[in-house]
Amino acid sequence: MIIRILQRTFIFSLLIVAIAVVAQAGPGEPLEWFHWAIGSYQSDIHSAGELLKGNTTFEINQQGDLAGNYTFEEKDTLVEGILFPCTAKSTPPRVSCVWTDKYGTGRLDIQFEEGFKLFYGSWQTDGHPEKFDWNGRR
Repeated sequence: MIIRILQRTFIFSLLIVAIAVVAQAGPGEPLEWFHWAIGSYQSDIHSAGELLKGNTTFEINQQGDLAGNYTFEEKDTLVEGILFPCTAKSTPPRVSCVWTDKYGTGRLDIQFEEGFKLFYGSWQTDGHPEKFDWNGRR
């Protein structure tokens, strides 16, 4: 009798855990599409009145968050930066990240299109309303 009660309690506990996991990642959650955004995109970043060539990469960090990094060439110098934290919105697949590099920090807002083959976006510096293009393609 005690064994049956323990078995039922164990099965009930597993069921509760399974329901909690499914509820945590329900339909339409941004995490469902994160894996499609992962990878590198050749980027065109409008900065200082010029369209600069660069690379933007998205990844899932060790904590399971969407993050990234970027580089762009500026007068024979490679500028490197990070994208973190990033917040995703599922429909359409959009991401808003904080960018940080040697020039400061600001916000990048992008929208993925064509099956994550490209994104269109804009960036701005903290405290300034003006926005500039930041686009990428695989």
